[in-house]
Amino acid sequence: MRLFYLFIFLLPLTLPLTLFSVELKLDQLGKTHWDNGTTTVTNESRLDIFQRHLENLEGGVYIGVGSIQNFTLACWAHADEIYMIDFTSIVVKNNLAHIAFLQAAKNRVDYVSFWHKNYKGGLSVLKKKYRGRKLAQVIRAFKKSRYHFRRHLVQLKRAEKKYNYQTYLSSDSIFACAKSLANNNKIHSLPGNLLSKGTYATIGPYLKNQGKQVSVLYLSNAEEYKGFWPFSKQYQKNINSLPAKKNAKLLRTFSLRTKWFLWAPGSKLMTPIGFHYIMGDLTHFQRWMSKPQMNLRIYMQKAGITYKNRGYTHMVKPQ
Repeated sequence: MRLFYLFIFLLPLTLPLTLFSVELKLDQLGKTHWDNGTTTVTNESRLDIFQRHLENLEGGVYIGVGSIQNFTLACWAHADEIYMIDFTSIVVKNNLAHIAFLQAAKNRVDYVSFWHKNYKGGLSVLKKKYRGRKLAQVIRAFKKSRYHFRRHLVQLKRAEKKYNYQTYLSSDSIFACAKSLANNNKIHSLPGNLLSKGTYATIGPYLKNQGKQVSVLYLSNAEEYKGFWPFSKQYQKNINSLPAKKNAKLLRTFSLRTKWFLWAPGSKLMTPIGFHYIMGDLTHFQRWMSKPQMNLRIYMQKAGITYKNRGYTHMVKPQ
């Protein structure tokens, strides 16, 4: 009997740690009509609307859909780690190229050159970083995305000048933040669908098992599409499973229902379709989203204060 108790006592010390860990279950992505490279850059020109709400945050995990806008948003929020999780394969693979370039670049100018003048140098970086099928996929995404990145630089410069803000592409300090996270392997690019039982269903338990909490969740305009009208049960489970910090923020954009939610001034600088910008606490959304037939429009109308002429809604009303 004493030997049995001794074995039980020693069990946590002798068995492999993986036996007690929670693993990520990654989604397998199919082809979409967005795999043309346009979504490898952001078309949200007024992300500066979120900046003041993020700058008082400290640490935590940043989770976001999409591409390079995540570097700036995460660094504004002083995040410790970034998970970029998207449902388009080209975005996931192209984000891997960005991570490699952040690690290899000496500075902002060097980083941008990989997408333009130093294209061959960029290819060399990718060949050193990745191998086999992954390398082929990353290079394919990189080649298809180069034009969109160079075009984005021109559009972004115009938006930054007009609305007086900086991103990781124009600020040395923000770029240094993104580069530091990349150098320390704290930026991850994963496949994932917000509505599935895969990545977004397991990222919450995975982080919680490591004692980590989410400080920012960025959804862009994902909730405009099929599966979110109303919010599906699986989507509710995925969001509610996230271990949120007390002051964690939820960022999103919305281009529909413009009668109530006007596009922010200047939000058409990068796209013919503008956006309304929405900010609130993640825990606030977790409490609200389980209501019957809930969708983003209803949530905004019932729980938000909309500053119509500014193209911005703040989600603050109690349940």
